[in-house]
Amino acid sequence: MASQRLHLPRLSQFSWASLTQPNPSQKVVGIWLALSFGFGLFYSFLALQQAFAGPFIVQDDARQHVFWMQRFLDPELFPNDLIADYFQSVAPWGYRLLYQIGAWFSIPPFTFNKLLPLPITLVITLYCFRLTMALLPVPFAAFTSTVLLNQTLWMNSDVASATPRAFIYPLLVAFLYYLVQGSLFPCLITLLLQGLFYPQTLLLSLGVLTLRMLRWRQEQSFFKAPWKKLTWSDRQQRRFSLIAFATAFAILLIYALQSSAYGPTISKAEALQLPEFFSGGRSSFFSDDFVKFWFQGRSGIYHRKLLTPATQALALLLPFFFLRSKATGKPRLALLQQTQKLGVLTQLTLTSVGMFFIAHALLFKLHLPSRYVQHSLRIVLAVGSAILITSWIDSLIRWAGLDLKPKMHLGKSWVGGSLALLLMATVAFYPLTLKSFLSPGYVTVGYQDFYRFMVQQPKDSVMASLSRRADNVGSLAARSVFASREHSIPYHTGYYGPLRDRLQRLIAAQYAPDLAAAQTLIREAGITHWLLDGQSFNPEALADDDWLLQYQPEMDTAIASLQSGQPVALAEPALHQACAVFNQEGLILLDADCLLQQPSGS
Repeated sequence: MASQRLHLPRLSQFSWASLTQPNPSQKVVGIWLALSFGFGLFYSFLALQQAFAGPFIVQDDARQHVFWMQRFLDPELFPNDLIADYFQSVAPWGYRLLYQIGAWFSIPPFTFNKLLPLPITLVITLYCFRLTMALLPVPFAAFTSTVLLNQTLWMNSDVASATPRAFIYPLLVAFLYYLVQGSLFPCLITLLLQGLFYPQTLLLSLGVLTLRMLRWRQEQSFFKAPWKKLTWSDRQQRRFSLIAFATAFAILLIYALQSSAYGPTISKAEALQLPEFFSGGRSSFFSDDFVKFWFQGRSGIYHRKLLTPATQALALLLPFFFLRSKATGKPRLALLQQTQKLGVLTQLTLTSVGMFFIAHALLFKLHLPSRYVQHSLRIVLAVGSAILITSWIDSLIRWAGLDLKPKMHLGKSWVGGSLALLLMATVAFYPLTLKSFLSPGYVTVGYQDFYRFMVQQPKDSVMASLSRRADNVGSLAARSVFASREHSIPYHTGYYGPLRDRLQRLIAAQYAPDLAAAQTLIREAGITHWLLDGQSFNPEALADDDWLLQYQPEMDTAIASLQSGQPVALAEPALHQACAVFNQEGLILLDADCLLQQPSGS
């Protein structure tokens, strides 16, 4: 009787060998691309569940950039509204048109805002896959890069916001792909779209195109020692870059020649005089702490979620694995020898850092310096990490003999295969274990009866309030507010100067001992409602409100009056009883016409 042998299962040699095989068939590429779309759809659907979990859910940043677009469905909304007019004026043309197209199909702007991240994610996934394939023609590496990039994007609110900055990612990745492919016309179209959706992206593209026109050439010195000389790139690449550069520059020039109705942009000297730009301010930027100023927040080069998930940090190790072996003169990891055109990642990194310092030098002409590094470096890190992870897996396959046709060593095969599987599982599923995973920034708004009431008010209503509830009135009730924290953006003096004056007058009127100041403000500003909440006359709560404390000396005077027990006209219960048209959950909405009818000494 033949001896019985125990046949242990082993991982397929062919499947392991093909995992990191360069230049596979189109069928294999299509399978990995489909898997990439699958992960992108999975993350997007998780976010959609949050977005449509209730009727009073809104994306945080959309409250600034989208609320005014309700005018597309009803032009009578927000008449003569400073806040709506300003945010409409600063919205890029292509961004406005996209939402207007949604309105043509009767899709409400905030519904469109929640749906838009899904197609944006799919476009990002497609071009990230293509870009990685152009740098390393291994579909698994391309798949890994899309998973990593989608993970880091859904752990932030950039794409989920569907605001102009959400379009940085698809347009920048598409530009890089067409650039390395040498596809001139699609590259020019992408540059045009960058100008239409987020013009600052063009500055990054210009920097990359400039560096593409240069290269390092090996030279021999007088003493025969090799050294590198900076010179022009080859004629074809230089011609491509010059045409694309001229196109991007022309688009930027059009923007630069346009005058803003709310200009000029605030200068550094002016910003240094405003508490809004310091710690605790609405747009905190400056700090006496060197580390905090240069490495954190709006002014810093490092975004707090740049290396989130932690697998993004693996890209920082990539340069070390390109160190060449003395014996072969090639990178020590075999798969890295198959990479090509990786210089584009270096060029984007150098451009991002350079633009960061240029933006600092020109504060605030180019907006916030951090915008030039936090988005582009996420792309670099995702692609770089994917290439390194794939190279490690390839090395494990080679070490374990999983790429060989003859019978392999059983122990090595299982150790190598298990380690490779563990690495892949970590990349795919590790972020799901984090509490911070999926942070699209959706806000579930309370006090829903109040917003339902406001929707029923006339379309020309204007509500005055220092309460946080004012932040959502434009988004959830499509009614104007006199001023609000959410919309107190101080970068254009023609907008923020009048808004700051409004807030100072509002504070003085709300805490005045008689109604005269409030009545004067109501007449001059056309205010129809005045909202108070449970903390409006609590001096301790007001003293802890960093936003309100920006407006001095009015706020200190108000707190001092409340602490000393001096009378405040709008705090009188009798006035509330006489003029309140809504009084629930600590919110008291006063009718302005009723306030005008009250004796000013009451």
